[in-house]
Amino acid sequence: MQLSRLAVVLLLAAALCIARASRDLDDSSSNRQLLQTPTSADCDRSVKHCTACRYQFYRGTVTKAICTKCDTGYAVKASGRACYCAPGYYTTENTAVSGQTGFTCIPCDYNNVCPGAKITAESSTAFAACGANKITTTQFAKSDRECVVKPGFGWGSGDTSAACDAGFYNPGYNTRKCTKCPGDLTTAGTNSNSTQDCQAPIGYYYLRGKAVACARGTYKSFVGNQDCSECPNGVTTAAGEVGKTSSSACTVLLAGYQFASAPTVGTTDATECGQDSYRTGEVTFDGSTAVTCTGCGNNLTTLANVTKATSPDACLAPPGYGWAPGGTNGAGVATLCPAGSYNPGYNREPCVKCGNGTITTAAAGSTSADQCYTPAGHGNRRDAVSGVLEGYVCPNNTYGRPNNTFGLVDVECTKCQENTHTLQTGSTAAAQCLTNAGYGYDDGSVNQCSYGYYNPGDNQNPCTYCGDGFNTTNSANATAGETGSDAASDCKLDFGYHLFGSSGAIEPCLRGFYKGFIGNGSCSQCPAGTSTTATMAAVAKTDCDACRPGFGTGTADGKIVLGSLSNTSCSICPSGTYSAGFTQGGQNCTACPTTQNFTGTMVSRKGTWTPEDCFGQFITNPDNEQTFLPWDYIYHDNATILALQSGQTTLSACQTNCGLDSTCQYMVFYKTGGPDGDGINKCYWRTTGADISAAHIVGDGTAAWWDNPDVSVVLFEIKEGAYVAYPKLLGETIGTTVTLAGSPSTSDFKAMRSACDKDAACVGLTHDVGGVWRAFAGTLREDTIGKIRVVGTAINSWVAEPTGTEENEGWSSVALVG
Repeated sequence: MQLSRLAVVLLLAAALCIARASRDLDDSSSNRQLLQTPTSADCDRSVKHCTACRYQFYRGTVTKAICTKCDTGYAVKASGRACYCAPGYYTTENTAVSGQTGFTCIPCDYNNVCPGAKITAESSTAFAACGANKITTTQFAKSDRECVVKPGFGWGSGDTSAACDAGFYNPGYNTRKCTKCPGDLTTAGTNSNSTQDCQAPIGYYYLRGKAVACARGTYKSFVGNQDCSECPNGVTTAAGEVGKTSSSACTVLLAGYQFASAPTVGTTDATECGQDSYRTGEVTFDGSTAVTCTGCGNNLTTLANVTKATSPDACLAPPGYGWAPGGTNGAGVATLCPAGSYNPGYNREPCVKCGNGTITTAAAGSTSADQCYTPAGHGNRRDAVSGVLEGYVCPNNTYGRPNNTFGLVDVECTKCQENTHTLQTGSTAAAQCLTNAGYGYDDGSVNQCSYGYYNPGDNQNPCTYCGDGFNTTNSANATAGETGSDAASDCKLDFGYHLFGSSGAIEPCLRGFYKGFIGNGSCSQCPAGTSTTATMAAVAKTDCDACRPGFGTGTADGKIVLGSLSNTSCSICPSGTYSAGFTQGGQNCTACPTTQNFTGTMVSRKGTWTPEDCFGQFITNPDNEQTFLPWDYIYHDNATILALQSGQTTLSACQTNCGLDSTCQYMVFYKTGGPDGDGINKCYWRTTGADISAAHIVGDGTAAWWDNPDVSVVLFEIKEGAYVAYPKLLGETIGTTVTLAGSPSTSDFKAMRSACDKDAACVGLTHDVGGVWRAFAGTLREDTIGKIRVVGTAINSWVAEPTGTEENEGWSSVALVG
């Protein structure tokens, strides 16, 4: 039922809206139309200044617009049928006249209050000022609660708000009274509106939000947060007083300052007391007279670059001076430090002595201990209790440093090496440490001169070597050397050395000689037939411990008894033996070895020392028909030269018997069919005389004798360089003459022999008394065998047999001797 009524109402409303669509909002005509939502223009036509409204039915068919929102500055009044001035707005128009036609609302403006319309239109004219020194922060103030004081004023009721007093402030825009500045600060005047206007008063400065009194020596004559001003340089205010407000309070002259002339109080700067002056205490001045500083005087000074001295105690001894009390002004007296003392200065101390003894300085006025020095060649010692150094000259056999040693440091005199000395005290280097006599430097050390060395001393040389073959002694013919020799005259020929010939050359004793003392004597020869195993420089007779080459002991064991050499125990080796010699302790002669083709008697010269100089008595054995001679037969006159040996019809008998006969020089055996052609074997010997040994020759085999011997001689070559010598008949021609290469002089025996050695055709040499040397060759004969009989004494008999005392011991070969 109710739903049906609501539907009817809605239908009726729609019909009314349609009916009145073309009429005024407040129209009640019978031509009704359906209601529609009004526009802002519709609302303004119905209610002036209305921007939003709604329709409302009244009794019957009357419909009216009800305003729900007015334009800015207006407020809905009269139950939606009017727009009057809103709070903060007012109108200056006559509302009674304007009425419903509308009036204009304007902002209340700053510093005023507009409460807005109440009920009637006339209330839209409400407007009132805040009061003296009050303002608003908006032009739309609605109530006097929005009134605040101006900056720099304090709140009061009505028109009683007044400017803040000095020392107070108010930032305004509030309803508070003025605030007192904190920390005893003040303001420069009244009407201050900020804490920043709170500043230090005169005589004070600002510090962390507080006012602090200007310190002594400063003042401030104005309000502000600036620092206090300082009194003129060197000037201050009265002691114990602060917070001065004027420069006229600067009436006290500080110690260390002066006025050279009368000053102006509060403006004249005082000048500093200059170097080497001072002024004591503060003094009050009135600007009428000068106030001056006092000079140190008496060589005193203040510290370098230091001024404003306030006491005579600032007057100090300068570097190199010593201080002492006294002086006309009581500051003391400075005196130049004498040599050997120092003072670094700028103090009130006396000069300090470097030390005792020889420690000194280069001159007076020294300023540091580093200028104290121990002189070169000096040392020092430190007192165990006081620690003071005492210098002294380095004594003999020590040396100091080469230069002055600066500073108070320990300096020792260094002892010279052992076996050295100095020539004076105060030596400055090791180079002045000289050797003692008989000592020398050796790789950094000093040692006694060894055997064969000497040094006179007083130098830094090594010991001088006497030379090879020298020893040292100060005795003649000493049996022992001495070390520590100090003169060249101590150098004497050593054991085993001697002077050679007139040249004065130094030589070791040759083999077979010895020298058993130190001195300039000659070497002694070993006993005959003996020698030394040492090749040279034997030093004692007991060194004669061997037989010479070609000699033997002849004892059962072949040994020499050392120390029993007064008589020789070595004899010459006989023919058929040899000895190489030089066997320590001695040896017997050795029998010559047999050759390949001969096993019979072996022969050699006496004193032969090599088996190479051993020969068979014949070239081959008696039953050997071979001959190794370059001839089979040497031509002779058979009737006068060759002697037929009867009964000796075999080669063996012919050779054997020839070897037993001292007169047989050589044998010739004719076989059947030989030169005689009679078919009978024959044996011939050459028997013109026994061998010619050195013992048979006048002149004992000298070279001059053999160049022109006084007997007729034939030499048969038995090998190159080796010949046997036999006599021949004067005018006897042996073999065929050979012309030798090089045409040697026939009167020069040595030259002819050498040429024959080199000529294969030459088999021997002959010489007639009063004649010259002739070379000959052999003649080959069929069925003829010839062999030379070799006798030891006849081999190279121009060379004398050794006696065992020759300086040249032994021969290398008979072929090279003579």
